[in-house]
Amino acid sequence: MFPFRRPLLTLLATAFVGLLAFACAGGGPGKLVIAVQPTATAQELSAQAGELEKFLEERLGVNVEIRFPTTYAGVIEALRFGHADAAFLSAWPAALAQREAGAEVVLAEVREVTIGDEKTEAPYYFSYWVVPQDSPYSSLAELRGKKVAFPSPLSTSGYVGPVARLVELGLLTRETGKKADPGRFFGEVFFAGGYAQAWQALKAGQVDVTVIAGDVPEELYREVLANTRVLEEQGPLPSHAVVFSKGLKEPLRSQLREALLELGSPEYRDLMRRFVSGIFVRFQATTTEEHLGSLNRFLDSTGLVFAEPQQAGAQPTTGVEAQERPLATPVPGSTQVKVQLGEWFVRPEVKEVAAGKVYFLAENTGEDPHELVIVRTDLPEDRLPVEEGRVDERQVEVVGRIDPFPAGTTAAATFDLAAGRYVLICNIVEVEPEEAEVESHYLLGMHTVFTVR
Repeated sequence: MFPFRRPLLTLLATAFVGLLAFACAGGGPGKLVIAVQPTATAQELSAQAGELEKFLEERLGVNVEIRFPTTYAGVIEALRFGHADAAFLSAWPAALAQREAGAEVVLAEVREVTIGDEKTEAPYYFSYWVVPQDSPYSSLAELRGKKVAFPSPLSTSGYVGPVARLVELGLLTRETGKKADPGRFFGEVFFAGGYAQAWQALKAGQVDVTVIAGDVPEELYREVLANTRVLEEQGPLPSHAVVFSKGLKEPLRSQLREALLELGSPEYRDLMRRFVSGIFVRFQATTTEEHLGSLNRFLDSTGLVFAEPQQAGAQPTTGVEAQERPLATPVPGSTQVKVQLGEWFVRPEVKEVAAGKVYFLAENTGEDPHELVIVRTDLPEDRLPVEEGRVDERQVEVVGRIDPFPAGTTAAATFDLAAGRYVLICNIVEVEPEEAEVESHYLLGMHTVFTVR
């Protein structure tokens, strides 16, 4: 599916760099490795991993090591090649692990959610298309050509499920071999950076419709529903999951499952909320089909592809994402720069501006999701430090970013830039579920020099 412009061997080699640490310390006799895609930074959680490792070692009688890969691709490849025995993953990456690495979902996270009007504990939840109470629109069909705000293109509840509902209702047609594009139904598509921000956009009249989900903070959920009308709902949407590699054998397999079930005890809840999600209650036994069946159907109907989060440790979270993104309004006094992103280029309309506030209006003219990352550096644009296909943002100065957004849409943000030399990049590493390939947008050529005088 991906029109690679560089030898595939080069791209795969970058993905395997992230496996070396696993290969040196991977699972084997007397040792069990669990990969965790952190809900905070890997550095913060590594210091707290000892408590969980000790708990599991006492029950399993083997050495347990908890590791924090920098990317989902790293987790999936580690499961595939036997360098990790199990992993804690959110729903979409768990589906990728099952499809690409043959991993099995064995436990589902039971979490505090709101379904309809009822607060409950469940391994699933629903999301809802909503319009203001005084909106003239009574169905999604009437919103063709109107404005929509999604919270995030990486959200199962805020994007995958809602787009699948458009396809199911026949309002959005997916072209053969391409991903479903909501820009073909709505007139303008925005990504607000979180559910709270999407709600603010709807409340301010910047958009005509948005989405809310039952796993956001209850106060926000009830505020939205009290001031809107629900047009459609989609679900059930799965919570986080624990996946086991196909190489994890009995009796350790059953022993690990039972030990993880014990972590639902109240004394371990705060610990697990740091490793899984902030609304974790307990794990419950499940199967891949039972837990991921609805999500896999949504992915099959939309053809959506997961684009890696932009920064190590900064994965999408349940509830309100921390980073807010302006929709389309320049900051007063800022210089506006339009930037086109596509396969495989970054093209600002001007390459030099005066120091001060710069409003970047990014347009995705390609077929894949893209992001815009602004790096201050004197290094050659194609020689930035790379790890696992991604520019290692710990080794460069990132001064701003516009998070991943899908093809055919725009996103914007304002940054205060001092005089200097910058490189504009797309730092997405994309996992292709059908072809089991890893695609580095930066290595494929998505970088350009930008000067601030």
